[in-house]
Amino acid sequence: MPPNNTGLTSTWIFESLLFGGYLITKRDGVIDGMYFCVYPESGNITCPSGLEQPVKINSNYAYTVLPNNTLLIAQIEYNNTWRLHVIDLPKQTERGNGYFNTNIKSTYPEIHSSINSDITNISIDFYKPVTLSSDVDGKILIYQKIGQKIILRQKTFATQCKLDNDDTRVIIDILNSTFSKSGGIYFVKIENNFVKDRNYREPLLGVKENVWSFTIEDKKMTYTFTSSTTGLFRLTEKGTEYCEGLSDDKQNKFFDELLDELADAVQILRNRLSKYKNYQIDPNSNKSKQKKFLISIKIEETKNEYEKDVDTVIKDISYMMSNNNQTPIGNYQLAYLDSNYGFNPAPDYWQEYKFKLLGILLILIALIVLFILASIREKKGQNIAIFKFALFIFDFIADILFLTNNADDVRELYIPSIIFFTIPIVFNTIFAFLIIIKENKKSEFSHWFMENSKFASIFTILAGVDVEILGILESNIAGFKVFQAPLSDSVRKKIFWGAFSNLFIEDIPQLIIQ
Repeated sequence: MPPNNTGLTSTWIFESLLFGGYLITKRDGVIDGMYFCVYPESGNITCPSGLEQPVKINSNYAYTVLPNNTLLIAQIEYNNTWRLHVIDLPKQTERGNGYFNTNIKSTYPEIHSSINSDITNISIDFYKPVTLSSDVDGKILIYQKIGQKIILRQKTFATQCKLDNDDTRVIIDILNSTFSKSGGIYFVKIENNFVKDRNYREPLLGVKENVWSFTIEDKKMTYTFTSSTTGLFRLTEKGTEYCEGLSDDKQNKFFDELLDELADAVQILRNRLSKYKNYQIDPNSNKSKQKKFLISIKIEETKNEYEKDVDTVIKDISYMMSNNNQTPIGNYQLAYLDSNYGFNPAPDYWQEYKFKLLGILLILIALIVLFILASIREKKGQNIAIFKFALFIFDFIADILFLTNNADDVRELYIPSIIFFTIPIVFNTIFAFLIIIKENKKSEFSHWFMENSKFASIFTILAGVDVEILGILESNIAGFKVFQAPLSDSVRKKIFWGAFSNLFIEDIPQLIIQ
C-alpha cells in the first residue's frame, strides 16, 4: 500500500477489472495527483512500475480502463495540447476467451461461428456457479446487424432463463421469430447483473455489444404467394392518449415510425406496409370507458418467392404480439400496440359467409318453387303471402341474433334493446288472441276454426312475431282450406292498426338502436 502521507485522502476507490483483481485509486489534493495501484484477489497490492506516484493528472481527474486492461490517464494540459499516460495493467487471469469477461468459460454458439436458424436455445457456461438475477436490469439482448443498422430481435430477463450443470450453465430459450431464415449477422449483449456469484451474491459483469457475435446460415426458404390484405391493430389506452395529443403532422410521423419498426420486426421491406385508413375508435372499448384507437394496416403481397408471403407475415406478427415481453413488438413505438387485441386481418367474407349465403339461396329457391306450385294450383289465391310469412320469420330471427350477439356493444342500449324486443311480442300475442277469441263468436269463423283448430292455434302463436301473420289465414294459398278463414272486415282493420302500432313500438325503436 502506498504511504499515507499528510494531505492525502484516507479513502481508496476499488474498481473491478475485466481480467481479475481491482484497480484502486486515491486522490492527492495537494499536487492534483492520484495513486493508481492493482489489488489482486491474492491480496498483494502492486503499483505499475515506471509510474511515479502520485501521478499528476488533469483537473478533472480523468482516466479510464480499456477492455484490453490498458489504463489511460489524462495529463495536465499545456498550450492547448493534451497527453495520456498509457499503462498495461497486469492481467490476473487469461480466462477472457474473447468475451472480455473472466467469468465466462464458453458459449453456444461460439464467437464468430455459423449456425442454423432453427436452434431453440443458446447457453453460457461460467467458471463458477451463479444465480439468476431478479433485478429488472438483469437481461440478455439479441440483436441483428444489417449494415450500420442494429435491430433488437429478442429481450429475455434472467428470470425467464434456466440453470443447468450445477448452476454453471445458463440456458436461454430462443423464440421462433428471433433468427431470420434468410441468415444474417447477430450478436448477444449480456447486461451487467444478468447473473450473480452464487456464493457471494455479487453481480457479475456482462458482455458488451459486438463481442459475442455469430452468423445465421441462409436457408433460402421459398414461400407461397398470397394476396394483399388489410387488418386492424388497436392502440393501448396510453398509446391512444399519446396519439390523440399529437398534431396531424406528428401523428403521420408516429404512424410512419411505427410501421418502420414493424417492418424491421417481421423482417420485410418497408414498402409492403402502409396505413390504410384514418384511425377509428374501437366500439368495444366503450364498455370499459377506456377509449382506444383502431388503426388499419395494409400488407402488400410480394412476387418474390424468397420473401415472406402475407400469411407468414400475419403469423409472425401474431406470434410476436403474444410474446411481446420478449420480442421487438414490446419496445419503442410498437409498445403502444395492444397485444391483447393482436392483429385482426380483414375477414374473407366469401369463406366466412359462403355456407350462409348458400342456405339463403336454397331457401329462396324453395320459396319460389312453392309460389309457382301454389299459383299453378290456385291462380286466384294470394300466394305472395308465402314470401310475406318468410319475411316475418326472418325479421324475428334477425332480432334474436342482434340481441344475443350485438345488443351489449353499447352498454347503455342493452336494456332498451330487450325492452323493444319483448314489448312487441307481448303486444302482438295478446292482440292476436283477443282477435281470435272475439272472431270465434261468429258461427262461420267458429266452424272453420273447429275444422282447423291445430293449424289456427299455431298461427295464433306465430302472430306474436307480427300480428299481420293472422292475415295469411285468409290468403287462400294454393286453394287450401286452412288458408280460407272467413275473417270479417273489422278483423282486417284491427290487423292493420296492430301492424301500424308495430311501427312505433318495434320497427322505429329497433332501427334507431341497431
